[in-house]
Amino acid sequence: MADKPSRGSRVARWFGAVVLLVLASVLVVTAVVARYADGELLDTDHYVDTVAPLATDPAVQTAVVNRVSDEIVSGIDVPKLLDDAAGAVNLQRAPAVADLLAAPVSSALESFVHSKVDDFVHSPQFAALWTDLNRVAHKQVDAVLTGQSTDLVSTQGTDIVVDLGPVVTAAKERLVARGLGIASRVPDKSIPFTVADVAQLPKIQRGVRVLDRAAFWLPFLAIVLLGLAVALAPNARRGLLVGCLIVAVLGAILLLANQRVRNEYSDRLAARGGSVPAGLTIYDTLLRFLLDGLGVIVVVAVFAAVCLWLAGPGRLPRAVQRFVGRGFDALARRVPAASWRTRIGRFIARERTAYAVVLVLLAAWALVAHPTVGTAIWTTVASLLAVGLLAVAARWAPGPSAAAE
Repeated sequence: MADKPSRGSRVARWFGAVVLLVLASVLVVTAVVARYADGELLDTDHYVDTVAPLATDPAVQTAVVNRVSDEIVSGIDVPKLLDDAAGAVNLQRAPAVADLLAAPVSSALESFVHSKVDDFVHSPQFAALWTDLNRVAHKQVDAVLTGQSTDLVSTQGTDIVVDLGPVVTAAKERLVARGLGIASRVPDKSIPFTVADVAQLPKIQRGVRVLDRAAFWLPFLAIVLLGLAVALAPNARRGLLVGCLIVAVLGAILLLANQRVRNEYSDRLAARGGSVPAGLTIYDTLLRFLLDGLGVIVVVAVFAAVCLWLAGPGRLPRAVQRFVGRGFDALARRVPAASWRTRIGRFIARERTAYAVVLVLLAAWALVAHPTVGTAIWTTVASLLAVGLLAVAARWAPGPSAAAE
């Protein structure tokens, strides 16, 4: 029989295991962020799917309507048009009349333009244009996130600015078609529209470049370190339990940090006179899948930790184990006795813990590589079924130890 490890050896092994678990947990969370950057921000189809709903969001629609209407009205220049008309008729009181009419005509024109632009922005045509512009411009967004500037999207200080010129052109053509011919005088030009104010944009740009390169191998490295940590720990179950708790804590810290960043972002928008509702809507939309992924990781890690705790010693865990064990015993007895059943039972019983750990690591890799609600559901269900089948099969081995938990 092998000598029992000394206390000093166990402490050293636990210390090394915890260090590896912390590194693995950091890589798990980083892998989720990397997959988000690679799959949602730098992939055109996913990016378009993410921002497409913004075309029908009331806050964003209001911000776009106000900006486009202001550009069109300022481009028409009603006071100058009235002055030109007064000069053309060559009447003595014409300039005075033009001055009196300037304010009400400008107000009426502004109201008319705003109404028609609002109709356009709430139409399916705008939604289609929004999608097309984002699809075409995605390479510009990609360039911004990797530290470059382009024609349609550029960085100005800490801002990410999108050109609304095509939207103004489409709205202008719609106004001309509705009988406002003077709208054709509005020149086609670049209309910068700030969609995000990112205080740490240079750091984020550097981070996105790194995460883009690391998105593929980070999940593998995280799971390898997690496996090494579990193998090093004197108790594999407790090692996995500690790892799950560390992942849950790190994920929760990031979610709380996001809330603080969101509040600071809202304050900056308000201080600069920007549209806070539109800005927060864009912020939440762009980060939706990242936050969902982190939330899924936290929930699954807590659930796994509870399951691992219930698999250990203690009055409540033992009671749960006896209850579940009776169910497994009943299932095991339903399979008729046979030589193949005994061989499988002995095979599983010998290394059942190792098989369970491998299954958990595979499920963890699938979840880290694709941190979605759907992935969380099927990996959790598949893992529980697989562990249950192992427990049932282990009971086919003869002897009192076969059913021991």
